[in-house]
Amino acid sequence: SAERRGANGGIALAGLTVATGGEVVAPAIEVGPGGVLDGAGALAVPVTTGGTLAPGGPDALGTLALTADLTQTAGAVLALKVGTDGADALTVDSAVTLGGTLRVAALPGSTPMVGASYDVLTASSLSGTFERIETPEGLSVSVGAAAVTVSVVGVVSNEEAADEDEALPTALALRAY
Repeated sequence: SAERRGANGGIALAGLTVATGGEVVAPAIEVGPGGVLDGAGALAVPVTTGGTLAPGGPDALGTLALTADLTQTAGAVLALKVGTDGADALTVDSAVTLGGTLRVAALPGSTPMVGASYDVLTASSLSGTFERIETPEGLSVSVGAAAVTVSVVGVVSNEEAADEDEALPTALALRAY
């Protein structure tokens, strides 16, 4: 991966992949435009994203747990999936500032159960708003003071979900500062 010095003497990385069991040590993580932070696990640093944050991955549901603040800027995408037996989850033990787009899709190859409801984002508090909420027909989203909930209100088309997944960028850009 490419490495350069950040504005505050930190290290800016592009194209970073961390294997299962791997570790990134940094005082904060910033996902830039076009970047993607996805997977399951825990991060104990503040995260600011102007790219895509996708708990789980393209073909699996997962939970990403953050113990520090999350800030989504205007260009950010929070990409979540709902499956037959559950949904992606983003849990934040601190405050979340919403922004950008919330994109919810069905997990490819799954059939979300009508009547199911999932808290896909929980935090100590939510502020700000999503500028856009994108869901296929059959899913409904509600945003509360400390949770974002997705409800399955009808049959969800997997064709729409496949199109959403193809639109995700594939590069990861992290900047330590």
